[in-house]
Amino acid sequence: MQRLPLVCTGLGFTMCRSWCPDRTVFQARKYIANSLEEKYTEPVILNLEKTWEESDTRTPLICFLSMGSDPTIQIDALAKKLKLANQSEQDGG
Repeated sequence: MQRLPLVCTGLGFTMCRSWCPDRTVFQARKYIANSLEEKYTEPVILNLEKTWEESDTRTPLICFLSMGSDPTIQIDALAKKLKLANQSEQDGG
């Protein structure tokens, strides 16, 4: 077992280390369902228009994407509909 750096003491967070990466998502969902509610483990289809309406200049929009998902087309369509300038940049990672 490794010690956490001193900067991490007293922060009150859970660190998960997995020997079997294929089990990590399953166990994370199980933990969330037991800690919060089952509804927080169910996938959600993002409604970009509603999300945009709820945002402002001081509230960033953050999306966690699954492997292979790419909302670029939906973002471009919303920008066009709202007549906003849109410049896409690729992560490259």
